Amino acid sequence: MKTRCISLMILFSLALASCGISQGDGQGEDLAPSVPLEPPSQEPLSIPVPDLPSQGDNTAMPATTPAAASLQNLIEKAKQDLVQRSNIQITQINLIETKAVVWRDASLGCPKPGIDYIRVETQGYIISLGAGGKTYNYHTDQVKRIVLCDE
Repeated sequence: MKTRCISLMILFSLALASCGISQGDGQGEDLAPSVPLEPPSQEPLSIPVPDLPSQGDNTAMPATTPAAASLQNLIEKAKQDLVQRSNIQITQINLIETKAVVWRDASLGCPKPGIDYIRVETQGYIISLGAGGKTYNYHTDQVKRIVLCDE
């Protein structure tokens, strides 16, 4: 039994030693990564969104889940923002498309020059509204932030 425990300890020690990083011979070995680091892209990661209204659908989306209710609230906020920015009536605004995304930082994909944003992945949406022959793209988080993004 004692021999078995010692044998297991030796095997365990060898396994751990083989997983470690080699320190080399101490002659100034460079342990820097071999792949150059690049700044993160502003492109969001796309996520499929089930049961969204089709293009041009101006009807309210049924709020059957908390996520659907939150998205419907964000769509209404975007419409209200567009009404406040322009002379467009809310009845003239059509929902073109919604797309779930993961933004790579807190700018929601619309960084303003000179502002540093927290680099944290943020789940949200792109909400495309149409009115007067133009398309307006709003970028959002999942709860309350909306940004009119002029790309």
